[in-house]
Amino acid sequence: FSHSERETIYFDKDSQFTYDAENKRYVYLCDGQELVYKLSEDEHSNNGLIALKVKMSDSIYDNYIFQCKDENNNTLGLFRSYSDKKIYVEVNGTHISTGLSIEDNNWHFIALTWSKIVSSSSLYAYAYSLRIQLDDDIISRNSYVNSIYGNLMVSLGRQYDYFNETCLPLYGYIEMLITGNSYAANATLTVLKEKISSFVGFGNSIKKAI
Repeated sequence: FSHSERETIYFDKDSQFTYDAENKRYVYLCDGQELVYKLSEDEHSNNGLIALKVKMSDSIYDNYIFQCKDENNNTLGLFRSYSDKKIYVEVNGTHISTGLSIEDNNWHFIALTWSKIVSSSSLYAYAYSLRIQLDDDIISRNSYVNSIYGNLMVSLGRQYDYFNETCLPLYGYIEMLITGNSYAANATLTVLKEKISSFVGFGNSIKKAI
């Protein structure tokens, strides 16, 4: 895969790249306003991938790693619960447990990839197959929705509710963002983890892979 400089839709006014002396690399501290990426130019986002390295601090709130949203306000996000330290997928407000947890403030590789599948539910018209990787663990889940994702935008390091004007940020660091418009197999996720782990010392640590 290849890397290019980040392309943001909205500029994060008070964000900063900060040097982590302990790990001898530059990292992005999610301390500002929204940092938003467009995932693809396709009308529908039936398949997708988001992978990155994250380092979290303790918080009394849910730690949002990212949240995707389309023009119809359909959402797809990934966060760590403050109560049990487990990773959850958020789909239109519904929380799907992965059973995976981050209980320290070390660096971790995490990825979410999804693909539209035939719905087996009589209550929902559409379904998505979800694959989540945390370090060496990979699990699969299904989610059910009544409308398909279209032109997803990913808000990095936070979940923002415009209606209630509330924000759940990530308390920590993000490094080496990778996005794609395909459903990644287990072997692909493992390779991405190895590739990401091999990059150190970048001045602009957040990258986009196409």
